[in-house]
Amino acid sequence: MTAEGTVIRIIDDTHASVKTVRKSACAECHKKSDGGCRACDIFLGSDTIEANVINKIGANVGDQVVIESSSSYVIFAAAIVFILPVLTAILSYCLFAFAFSLAEYAPLAAVAGFAVGVAAAVIYGKTEKNKERIIITKILYKDN
Repeated sequence: MTAEGTVIRIIDDTHASVKTVRKSACAECHKKSDGGCRACDIFLGSDTIEANVINKIGANVGDQVVIESSSSYVIFAAAIVFILPVLTAILSYCLFAFAFSLAEYAPLAAVAGFAVGVAAAVIYGKTEKNKERIIITKILYKDN
C-alpha cells in the first residue's frame, strides 16, 4: 500500500513524520458532492493523517515523498480492529450461555467481551513496533 505525503518533521537520523491525505472508500462521492459526504466527516474525522515513518533515504522537511507499508500488515491491522472485538463478544456470549450455564448474563458478557476486544485493538495500535512498518521509498519533490 502506497501513499504520497509531505515530510513535516525529522524525528532522528532514521525517522520522520509525514502528513498525508486519507483516500477513503467513498472518494468517488467526494468528487461529485462539493466538500465530501457527512458520513465520512462523522466516522473518519480529519482527512489528514500524520505517521512516523522510517526515513533511510534522507528526506527533509517539506519534501514530497512516497510512503509504503506492507499490504499484509494493513489487512492484519484491519482484522485486529474489526474482527477481534466481534470474536471476543461471541466467545464471551458462548462461554456464559453454554459453558457456565449462565444464559441470563450472556448478553452482558457479550458487551464486556466486545469492550475487551476494542481495548485489545487500541493497545495493539499503540505499540511502538507496529509504527516501524511504514517506510519512505521515494522522494518526489525536494523542497530546497
